[in-house]
Amino acid sequence: KGLGEKLLIGFNPGATYGDAKCWPPGRFVELGRKLIEDYDASIIIFGSRTPKEMALNTAIAQGIGEGCLNLSGKTSLLQLASLLRQCKLLVTNDTGTMHLAAAVGTQVVAIFGPTDPRATSPLGEGHVVVRKEVPCSPCLKRVCPEDHRCMKLIEVEEVCEVIRAKLIKRPS
Repeated sequence: KGLGEKLLIGFNPGATYGDAKCWPPGRFVELGRKLIEDYDASIIIFGSRTPKEMALNTAIAQGIGEGCLNLSGKTSLLQLASLLRQCKLLVTNDTGTMHLAAAVGTQVVAIFGPTDPRATSPLGEGHVVVRKEVPCSPCLKRVCPEDHRCMKLIEVEEVCEVIRAKLIKRPS
């Protein structure tokens, strides 16, 4: 099958603002493998051209393996918008790409930790913010001074359940 015939799910694992906003990379790997196995999905990884983010996304793409295309640093803003529109949904940290996906009508599953979803969640209906209520969040810090529990407590299965519900509600 070509990409056009597959269920396309976008991942945006990085965040320019800081590492505290990032769900652990291994969780993206596990989620990607699960979505490919359970839904015969294709995963497209988006990200910036920064060396750090390109290295992060290369490692995640390699961890996911076949069925994953890493476009980190390879798209213009217009190309990114077009590709996001083709995705059934985007799984992302709190990023600019999250807002672009929402703007082009792609459903967003946003993983929030140190940021405040009341201020920066995706605009529009049908988007889901996954977060854990912990005493230190939202701290709004770039680097976690604690143990990053706001992100580490979010399990792959939790995100998978949200995706499952979205895929059932929005048939192809």
